Formats: sequence, C-alpha cells, structure tokens
Amino acid sequence: MRGWATLALAALLIAACSSGEAASPNATADVPEATLAIPTTAVTIDQVAAEPEVVGNSGSPVDDIPVDDIPADDSKAVPEETSTEVTTTTEPPPVDERLPRTEAEATETDPVPVGEVIEAAQGVWDIAITGVDLDAAETVLSFADINPQPAPGFRYVLVTVEGTYLGETVAQPVFDWAMIAGGNEYRPSIPGCGVVPDSLYDVVEVVPGQSFAASICMPIAGSDLGASLELFLHAPGDDPHYFELR
Repeated sequence: MRGWATLALAALLIAACSSGEAASPNATADVPEATLAIPTTAVTIDQVAAEPEVVGNSGSPVDDIPVDDIPADDSKAVPEETSTEVTTTTEPPPVDERLPRTEAEATETDPVPVGEVIEAAQGVWDIAITGVDLDAAETVLSFADINPQPAPGFRYVLVTVEGTYLGETVAQPVFDWAMIAGGNEYRPSIPGCGVVPDSLYDVVEVVPGQSFAASICMPIAGSDLGASLELFLHAPGDDPHYFELR
C-alpha cells in the first residue's frame, strides 16, 4: 500500500514539472524562419542599351518643344556672303592724248595757251596748263587751317599743271617758275599761299609713261590782274617756256 502511494506521488511531481516548464516565461519556442520576398523585374539587354530619353527644362520630351523655341547653334552657322565694292583711282591719261599740241613758240611774246601741250625739258616732259583760278583764297584757306589770309589788295592765283613723263628712268618734275602780271614778276616765297592741294612739290617720283596733275599758287596784287598774266616755267638745261593764263 505504501509503495503505491509513493508511485502516485512521483507521477504527480513529474506532471507538475512538465506543466511548469510549459508556462515558464524563459521558455523559447521554435519560430519558423520568415522568408522576405523581393519582387524582381526582368530587364532585357536591348532595354539596357537603349539611349535615355532626353527631356527639356520643363521635364517634357524635347519632341514636345516647338522648333522656334530651340536656340540656334551660332557656332556652326554659315556666314552670309557679302559683296565688297572696291573703288580704284586712276591717274590722268597722258596730256598729249587729250589735248592738242601747241603751235606757239612758248616765248614771252607768243605764250602757250591754256589747254595746249608743249614738249619741255629737252623732250623729257609733255606739259600743259589745264586750269586757272584767279581768286582761289576760299579754296586755299579751306584746305589747311595754317594757311594765311591774302595780304590786303592781293589774290591767290591757283594754276593746275599737268604733265606726262617721256623719259626712260624715274624722274621728278623740277621747274623754276614765276608768274608775270602787269609787268611785274612774282616768284615763290614763304609763306606764299601756304599749303595748297595737290602741290607740284609733292610730286616726287614719276615712272616712264606716267602722268601727273598738280597745283602751284601765287599771291598777286589785284591791280596787276587787269593786264596780261603769264606763267614762266624753266627746266634745268632747257630754254624757258611761257604759258598764257588769261
């Protein structure tokens, strides 16, 4: 009897222990591992190689931007052709081709008329007087501010001399000259008329066959201009030549 009681008590203890382990807060339970499912998208090689879509500043495709709103690339623009007009100046044609050759003796009593050509300087130059201005003060004064006013009672007489060089080497038209008016001889002096346009002294080199047109100027008393007026030209080594100016 006592043996059965011992066995019963042992069974109760075992049952109690089993029940306590199940209720223990430190007990752990086997939790099945959670599986994280990551969705995947299949990407083909063609999609990876494709160029990305280009969008404008607003985020919209470039195709949606009006053509007029796209700035032009000026660095690649082809410049428009422009025409440049070239202006050339030509020397005056030879005086002997435009003007008649004189029959005058070119002396003080038989001067060469204006507009006629004479061979001067022993055949080296063809010379003609092609213009005479008996009151050229306005022209001279407007040409250079440094030019002086004519002296009281005087006028500036501006004469145009043209020539063609007939020699074989480069030369300069060098002449001794004077104007004769009312029986008085007027020779170049300083300041004279001052600086004149197309001065004969500025003609430095003339090549064979080339022509020139130049000016000489002289202050002359107005009282002497009522009579005859002549120009005296003298080239070195040649006889003097006289030209009628009025």
